[in-house]
Amino acid sequence: MLGTEQEWVQKALRAANDEIAQLKTTVNALRHELERAHIEEREKIQKALAASGDEIRQLKETINALRDELEVRRRNHLQQIQALQLAYKSELAEMQQMVMVMREKLEEVHARAR
Repeated sequence: MLGTEQEWVQKALRAANDEIAQLKTTVNALRHELERAHIEEREKIQKALAASGDEIRQLKETINALRDELEVRRRNHLQQIQALQLAYKSELAEMQQMVMVMREKLEEVHARAR
């Protein structure tokens, strides 16, 4: 009986050791898979950050280009306004001069008619 009891204990120990070995293998496989998943997640995050960084850089470049274009248009618009104002003042001065000349001629005509 002792022989069978010892055999039974040894079988139980072997079975327990086999199960422990299988569980260790499973734990190691799961740990490896979890680490791989963590690495993949970090890589995805890095790629997303890089992509968003590129998009931010492109948007900033677009903003700066539009800002520069807006400034050029604003300067051109101001130059056009100044040119129009100068032309207006010049034309006004010319018309005022014409009015003075016509007034003088009219006064001369009235003075002769008296």
